[in-house]
Amino acid sequence: MAGRQGSDIHHPQFTTRGDGGRVLQGSVHQRRYPSKVPDAAHMKLPVTLDNYKAKFTALLYYEELEHIELLKKKCDGCYTLKKCQPPSLRYDEEDYPDNFYCLEGMSSAQIMYATQASDRHVTFSIGQRSYIASILSCNYSDIDNKLYICFNQRGESINSIRVQFPLKVNVTFDVNHSYFVGLNEGVTRISMNVLRRLIPIPEDFKSPPKNISINIRRHPHGGIDLDPEQYPALEAILSNQCSAPVLVPGAFGCGKTRLLAVATECFFREHRETGHPSPCRILICCHHQHSADVFMDSYFNKMLTYKKHPWPVKVVRVTSSRHRVDYPGYVQAARFNNSPYKDETSFLLVTTFGGALTISRRVEPDFFTHILIDEGAQTREPEALSPFLMANENTRIVIAGDHQQVGPQLLVLGKAPQQFGLCVSLLQRLLEKYKSIGDITKRNTPSWNINYRSQAGILELPSKLFYNSELKDCVLLMIFQLMLSVL
Repeated sequence: MAGRQGSDIHHPQFTTRGDGGRVLQGSVHQRRYPSKVPDAAHMKLPVTLDNYKAKFTALLYYEELEHIELLKKKCDGCYTLKKCQPPSLRYDEEDYPDNFYCLEGMSSAQIMYATQASDRHVTFSIGQRSYIASILSCNYSDIDNKLYICFNQRGESINSIRVQFPLKVNVTFDVNHSYFVGLNEGVTRISMNVLRRLIPIPEDFKSPPKNISINIRRHPHGGIDLDPEQYPALEAILSNQCSAPVLVPGAFGCGKTRLLAVATECFFREHRETGHPSPCRILICCHHQHSADVFMDSYFNKMLTYKKHPWPVKVVRVTSSRHRVDYPGYVQAARFNNSPYKDETSFLLVTTFGGALTISRRVEPDFFTHILIDEGAQTREPEALSPFLMANENTRIVIAGDHQQVGPQLLVLGKAPQQFGLCVSLLQRLLEKYKSIGDITKRNTPSWNINYRSQAGILELPSKLFYNSELKDCVLLMIFQLMLSVL
């Protein structure tokens, strides 16, 4: 099992490629491993510039082994294969051939884990032959003790076999290796200059704040307003000249997304009004597709269509192949081409960590002048590196999130990967680092405690348990402001 030291660590079986590397045997999509197995002791290394890549490469390797073992133990087995129509099909599954089946005998927990942790395929052994079926997306929502699948591969189909259904079959699942390949890609490709900024030292906080040359309380493109307690955080973001990122920790519902949207508008407006000769290119990156849609639906689309003063910015929403949106100006990450946007003086791209990894293969490392991260506490640190593959030592970086919410600790398997840092998000690690450096970092960690989403009775318990009883609902603030206006 991963996390154990010495000879007790289980390693998968490999075959050797012609180039000296190795591939995992028995995988539908055989994943590439480094030619040398990472030393388990590297997981214990401190997070330093010299150790960073070796440490996280080892952590990811041994966590993936845990996932391989758990998926095999939890989901592989003998089940009943039946012909069965799925309750629904996603739009990209509607062209599948009518070879729909289901597996019975799996629990709802097994179905959910197989759907989420596998590469969305299942392998059947029938006699001396093996067949591969796709796991349908309806299994995410329709949990009725049936795993819905489709034999949609070309070539010989299971339908060509003369067997009677229902049929007992031996089933194996394969871990989603491509996810871990992507995480390792971020660790491998990130430049040392950018990585240096994510491991700050006291000298990185000594640059004085710059003057803000625009009126940040003026909103010419549709009126995205802020609360008075949020403006100090906006000023900290706009005035920062330190190489260390600005961190915006805050509780749920305190308006971090809105703050980043306003900061984006201000960055573009300041660039335009000061006549800066170089382009202003901003990347906003989130953990979830829905969160990226909120930026577009609640803020940027309204600014772009504001009749009095439309927002003079080219905005592109990059989505995954499985995510559809209803507004114009979006492109799937796999089809993204950077060429049409190189001449744009004001360019904004909104995507997720996964989308950022895909487009980073097509974008110059220093393309974006600003990178703003939302939900920075929701994922493993290696996944949060993907947007920084398109940064350099001068890119302005802001990371917002709530490190008190459930983060990567629920996703990471294995005692050693958990113990030695893989369940700590990038935002949480940086907050702890800033705290260890001292008061000089406070200018780079603006925060406030007003919640705009919940009433006081709902806030009381989480405020007491996680936020030092400091959360306030906005109703009290509105009453206070009304009293001031009367006086």
